[in-house]
Amino acid sequence: MDLSPSGRIVLSYLEYEHLINGKQYVTFKDIVRNTGLSQRSARNAIMELRAKELVEAVLELEEGRYHKYRLLFKNLIDVLPEAPVKKGVYIIDIGIGTLSNMTFKMYRIIRGSTVVLYTPSVPRELLEYTKCTCALDLLTNYPVDKFSRLVDGIYNANGALSIVADLTMDNDLVKPYIDIAKSKMQLINVSTINPITIGINMLYMGKSDKFLVRRGGIDIRIIGSSEPVQVKDPLKVISIYRRGNEVVIGPPGSGDGFAVYIIYEKTRESEDRIRVPSQAGDSQLI
Repeated sequence: MDLSPSGRIVLSYLEYEHLINGKQYVTFKDIVRNTGLSQRSARNAIMELRAKELVEAVLELEEGRYHKYRLLFKNLIDVLPEAPVKKGVYIIDIGIGTLSNMTFKMYRIIRGSTVVLYTPSVPRELLEYTKCTCALDLLTNYPVDKFSRLVDGIYNANGALSIVADLTMDNDLVKPYIDIAKSKMQLINVSTINPITIGINMLYMGKSDKFLVRRGGIDIRIIGSSEPVQVKDPLKVISIYRRGNEVVIGPPGSGDGFAVYIIYEKTRESEDRIRVPSQAGDSQLI
């Protein structure tokens, strides 16, 4: 992409805020303060990025008249250069699976793959953002013998196969395919922030807290609680707790005391979803 040095600096900063910090908008003051550019250079860079439709400006009226700037991530994906992807099978763990949580490395690998297989927990729009011309197919009920032949064909063609999944949710589903793939080709793991990482951090903090991500038709709830969490019709529940100095990840009810629960469930109306007993003994829905 043909950009001036200051344009590249501002673009890199916006990528960082978008992908790492999950910020939708930044102010002009944020850009100047965090890039070290002069106001004139920053202003010229913003004008350049807006002209290339990589940045959007929104006028903020509630707290005074000023502009906020947002990275147009979809347009940026459209102009990413084609990057060669080396031969192998890529296991891409989308983690919490939001657009801001996906890395450019993930998008480049998907875009450069010969075939992409994905699980039902992966929103198709995450793959569509890559403008991938590869073959896309759901991994659910994919015949094992067909998968084995597919890996052989990709190996002989010096191609790349990507398996895209939420490994916290889909580990049991993808394991047989991973076992076949690693016996035939180099296996390359690519991951980002996932629910277990967030859960372990919450466990070490020891603070009762709640975290929600809505992804397609799935809600991912991460709850730190000293009391058992009651879940109605979950898709999957994992608890993280301490056993002495050891951190244990397993089914709920395996430990006493403070634990973090990772709960997958279908998105539904807010009522009658999850009950967390309060200190007073009653229950509150979350």
